[in-house]
Amino acid sequence: MLTLRQLEIFITVARLENITKAAEKLGLTQAAVSMAINEIEKLLNDNLFDRVGRRVVLNEYGRVILPKAIELMGRFRDFESYLYSDNDIKGHLVIGATRTIGTFIVPGLINQFIKQYNNVKFKLVVANTKTICELIDQYELDIAFIEGICTAESVDKFFWMKDLMYIFSSNNNHLASQDVVTPEDCENSEWVLREKDSGTREIFENAVSNKLKRLNVIAEIGSIGAIKALMVNSNFLSCLSFEAIKNEVKEGKFKILNIPWLNIERDFNILFHKDKQKTNLLKNFTDFMINAQANDLI
Repeated sequence: MLTLRQLEIFITVARLENITKAAEKLGLTQAAVSMAINEIEKLLNDNLFDRVGRRVVLNEYGRVILPKAIELMGRFRDFESYLYSDNDIKGHLVIGATRTIGTFIVPGLINQFIKQYNNVKFKLVVANTKTICELIDQYELDIAFIEGICTAESVDKFFWMKDLMYIFSSNNNHLASQDVVTPEDCENSEWVLREKDSGTREIFENAVSNKLKRLNVIAEIGSIGAIKALMVNSNFLSCLSFEAIKNEVKEGKFKILNIPWLNIERDFNILFHKDKQKTNLLKNFTDFMINAQANDLI
């Protein structure tokens, strides 16, 4: 009989692709992990991994089994949470968020939620839009918050809130003192932008596609913090959410440029897998996040 512990071991090995690392994470011996994998393969009468040196890589059969194993573990966590009453919210949520939301909005809200329900544990995964959508599709997240577009058929998307993005520079840039910045000014500038798979980059490019003839991107960076560090005392332009730069603007490090011919507004959305069972904990957390702006928590 296949056990939940064996499934947990299989999922961990599949993600880490290493028996030793999986054993360390699970608090088991390497022998115990290897034995569990061997037992699963015997039960299924087929191999799940290819052994490549010290790595263990999922084969074609293993890649089919993994999302089903992840879904089953998720449903078991849901079952555990269902055992708790509405007045005793407990459990563990795995939350995904794209970088702007996951860095500047969600952590503070999680902190507020924990103050109300101190028996709740969270894991927050912060990545770009493409990765978050893939993780939702693979049942690895209970809920996600994104700033980009997710087209996966397995995912339900709900509007959360509006966000404004601004083109900005350091105060050293000559455009910072200019009354109005023109399209030609933008075309003649050097840009530092988020990476291609990010929601921020996608929204920005869609907004300027019919406004600018060319865009001189000299750096693509996945970290908002790294972009801001590069922008300080530089002559570059960039575009980020106001949530990401509001402190630096207040401190006088950055200047939001006056560009009346361009308005960049986007939706922040909430994602669930369509087959996700919503526990009491998940329902309460979702309601809390939906009402956060109305309750002046953001």
